[in-house]
Amino acid sequence: MAQRAKARRSISRSAIFASLASWLLSIVTTAALVAVGWLGHATHWTFGLAGHDSPAGHAAHGGAVEPAEAVKPGSRVSFESREAVERTGIELVEVVERPVVTELLANGVVRYDERHTAQLSARASGSIWKVEKHLGDTVRKGEVLLIVESSEVGRLMAELLNSMVAVEATREQ
Repeated sequence: MAQRAKARRSISRSAIFASLASWLLSIVTTAALVAVGWLGHATHWTFGLAGHDSPAGHAAHGGAVEPAEAVKPGSRVSFESREAVERTGIELVEVVERPVVTELLANGVVRYDERHTAQLSARASGSIWKVEKHLGDTVRKGEVLLIVESSEVGRLMAELLNSMVAVEATREQ
């Protein structure tokens, strides 16, 4: 019986070591992949030939120039030849001192954005009694824009009230 218990212990120990070895291999492989990904990102996938900020890195990627936001103030941009400057479309002119224009006169028309305006009409004829909102005010659904005084609405309201009184009188009888 002692031999069986010893055999079980040795089998379980070997199974544990085999399991740990497979886990260790998976962890090492994952760590290696992470390291390659980080190195690739840090070197812009040039792996030591050129990095993000080196001129060779730009040449390796089609001679791309950094956007204006990435150029630090006071830094200098240089080109390999005059032909390279001409290919970019940059026009070189001599620096001349001139007065600065502080004002600019221009003709124009100021209008509201027509995509954000609407033409409204009243459902009944009448005169405007009170204006709640003016041109340029923000309007939300359900807000009162203006109050219209209408004889037609007054007549319909009187008919409604008379009908309600008649219904109530009939109900009481």
